[in-house]
Amino acid sequence: MDTFRAARVRKLSEFTGIMHMHWDGQCRREALVAWIGNLWWLADALREEGLRVVEQPDWRQRGHGEYRDIRGVMCHHTAGGGPNDWQVVLNGRPDLPGPLSNLVLERDGTYRVIASGVCWHAGRGSWPGWPTDNANWHVIGIEAVSRGIPDAQGRYDWTPEQLDAYVRGCAVLVRRAGFPVRNVVGHKEYSSEGKIDPAGIDMDDFRAQVQQVVNRMNAPRNPDDYPLPEGYYFGPLEGPVQSVSGLHPSERPEWREALKHWQRAQQIPDTGAWDAATAAAARALQARNGWNPDGLIGPGTWAAGLRGPAVPPTDEPILEEVAPEIPEGPAEPDTEEPAPTEPQPPVTTPRTVLREVLQWIRDRLPVGR
Repeated sequence: MDTFRAARVRKLSEFTGIMHMHWDGQCRREALVAWIGNLWWLADALREEGLRVVEQPDWRQRGHGEYRDIRGVMCHHTAGGGPNDWQVVLNGRPDLPGPLSNLVLERDGTYRVIASGVCWHAGRGSWPGWPTDNANWHVIGIEAVSRGIPDAQGRYDWTPEQLDAYVRGCAVLVRRAGFPVRNVVGHKEYSSEGKIDPAGIDMDDFRAQVQQVVNRMNAPRNPDDYPLPEGYYFGPLEGPVQSVSGLHPSERPEWREALKHWQRAQQIPDTGAWDAATAAAARALQARNGWNPDGLIGPGTWAAGLRGPAVPPTDEPILEEVAPEIPEGPAEPDTEEPAPTEPQPPVTTPRTVLREVLQWIRDRLPVGR
């Protein structure tokens, strides 16, 4: 497959995206947006999908050189299956120096970011569109922790959390680095050295799952649709991995935005977090519908909540202000007091006149003298 640079489409720090035109096995020409340079965006891109991430110190400065154009991702298993497998990937083996892969996928679904630059993981082999025996300079590597051998019943030791994160992580790389889903490749599909990894995973089915996630990422979303994966719910931070609180850094931003949409329908503060007000609103809805009032928001409580609160909030009653009672005192006069006047002479009555006449007679008669 002949690949050449057609046009620069973006640049971020020291990275530049380029447009590639290539011929596939059916001589069908396609246009791809691919990434060139090291992968400083790895941790942030995985977190944006809601995946848990642990960053090893100095991972951005680690690698065997700078990537050329990114054409795909190669899926591996570690063959150890233990909690310290990542140390071998980081430090290498006596016959091969580390880093041996960009990412390690732990059994609980956590991605450990090892290196942003080229890693020694591909070995000898070929895949359409990749340089034969030289894929390391063009392919991101994921080492998933697994023994890689079946038990007596033929079951492999993959965990559900790990398989879910494997698919979603590859979908993130497809979208972010700009290569097609068909270039999500198992080491066993590429290798000419008899590799079997990732053992127990059907890569055709795996790619179909990756395509579904990519389609979901690209599709416009109805804000009323239940936003969480099956089995997940909005609940407390201290809950299990399925409990989405809106407070953990690994949770997808669109989940928090969706919870805000539900909170606005409930007429409570749109914090984007499962807080006391959100739990109380959920419990009220559940009680009204005869459900277990646990306050967790699953698909049923989600749908019921978008129809409005269980008890529409009412305004607080406004109390009329009443003037304090004042003890009664002397009544205020209705009119002003009249202005003072000159003294009036005493009123003369008949009794008074008689008394004055008798006194005049006594004064003039010689009685008792």
